[in-house]
Amino acid sequence: MCSLHAGRSVHSPRCSKTPIGIAEAKQLPLEHPKDYDRVSGATSWASGAFSMFRTAEFRDLGGFDHDSFFMYGDDVDLSWRYRLRGFQVIFQPAAAVFHDKRLGPDGEWLASDTERYFSAESALMLAHKWSRDDVLERLLESMSGFPDEIIRRAVAGYLDRRERGALPERLDPEGTTGEFVAGNYAVHRW
Repeated sequence: MCSLHAGRSVHSPRCSKTPIGIAEAKQLPLEHPKDYDRVSGATSWASGAFSMFRTAEFRDLGGFDHDSFFMYGDDVDLSWRYRLRGFQVIFQPAAAVFHDKRLGPDGEWLASDTERYFSAESALMLAHKWSRDDVLERLLESMSGFPDEIIRRAVAGYLDRRERGALPERLDPEGTTGEFVAGNYAVHRW
């Protein structure tokens, strides 16, 4: 095991025999802010904007969970399932891919209504699936009172799924894999 940051330890390709499950490329023009180990590339999750993995392992894990994640969050979930199975998720900054993201006048990402809805829904689904009731309750409380109708609709959609018993099987009851850090799914560099 090699240390990463914030007291966490991860397996590193330079100091461990742990196989790499997913390798992610750097996104341009806006690089994702999630942290990674500068030596090994180890990171919490790999973006679906561009990742590489072996087909056999991807199939063995059941691929993307499209029943739970229509859009957004499916890459986080897949990455964490790889990690739960003992694989590494790495970021390779020497590889780059164009991912069309735009900034608004205030320097923030411009998110469409669709992105806001499915990002909110995915946050709730990830907290549920990865057995983080503390995060789920905080999200439900804050999102339910959010002034944005789109976010409140995502909460209603989640609650409807819960009422119908249509939520995914829960994973990682000890909370060793899924990372929920200040509203993100990894420590951020900025």
